[in-house]
Amino acid sequence: MESGLFVDKLDNKEYAGLAFIGWAALINFEIENLILTCDHIDNGSVYCNPEFEELFAQLAAETDPDKRQELNFQLQEIAWDDAAWIYLWKLPVVYGLSTRLDWTPRVDGYIPFEEMGIK
Repeated sequence: MESGLFVDKLDNKEYAGLAFIGWAALINFEIENLILTCDHIDNGSVYCNPEFEELFAQLAAETDPDKRQELNFQLQEIAWDDAAWIYLWKLPVVYGLSTRLDWTPRVDGYIPFEEMGIK
């Protein structure tokens, strides 16, 4: 299927079948959870759970960091138990570094060259 048609079908929730779509880890739980809200454009799995929606609304309005983290854990548990996505295993990133390179690898796997320098 042509990629533009594929994306249109996903966006319009008209794709009937399995699709492999991936993002790099955002390390931002609010955005990761937002993707699984019922009407989000990137919700390609068409996942929709009223309990998840209610907790996400609470998360979006909460300012206390500890309460936000607890809501995040609850949202992650719901999404995991509901199997909102099929979680795939992937090989870890493997690379070598020169001692002349001034860069610290990131935990999210991104390799942004603009953060690198030469010693």
